[in-house]
Amino acid sequence: MIFLLKYRGKKKLAQVAKETKEQLVSLQSKLETANTGILKYYLKISYFSYSFLEMINRDNKIEKLEKEIETIKTNEVKTKMK
Repeated sequence: MIFLLKYRGKKKLAQVAKETKEQLVSLQSKLETANTGILKYYLKISYFSYSFLEMINRDNKIEKLEKEIETIKTNEVKTKMK
């Protein structure tokens, strides 16, 4: 009888260990999936931010060139008037 109880205890312990390992594998898989989703989301935000900053820089360059053109035109007009 004692042998049978020990055997059952070992069997239960082995079953608990197996279930615990399965749960751990499941949780690790869910964590990897979540991390992948977070990484994809972060990359999308980074790309959007980069594109937005690039657009602002382009607009600033265009504005600067327009001012330079206006300055040159103004100087030409002043030169012609002299």
